[in-house]
Amino acid sequence: MTQPIQYGPEPVAAWIIHECGWQDQARVLPGHMPSHLRLVHDADRWWIGIDAFFPYMRVKLCAGHVGEGGTFADVSAFLDGTVDANDREELAQAVQELRKRLDAPQPPNAWAAGHYGFPKP
Repeated sequence: MTQPIQYGPEPVAAWIIHECGWQDQARVLPGHMPSHLRLVHDADRWWIGIDAFFPYMRVKLCAGHVGEGGTFADVSAFLDGTVDANDREELAQAVQELRKRLDAPQPPNAWAAGHYGFPKP
């Protein structure tokens, strides 16, 4: 039996970094609120937005490309619902799905745009 991930977006980001082998390729940036953060994979120039919901057992994820000059100008991939922050298999599948969706961008998403500081579509 695996240990549950501690609550909040930081432990989820740390788990993604560890499981994906991004230790030397990623950085974590704070969001507008303590429940938000952005995990940036510098080598592949994409990021994952993590938004934790009280009591922090579920997270909402979105992703985008790192733009020219290191900007985070788009939210190209998002998941419809939340992900169980303690289900490692579900988290791994969510990260894989976000990566796939980056190659086939989705229509603008008002939730992601609003939470990550971009103009709403």
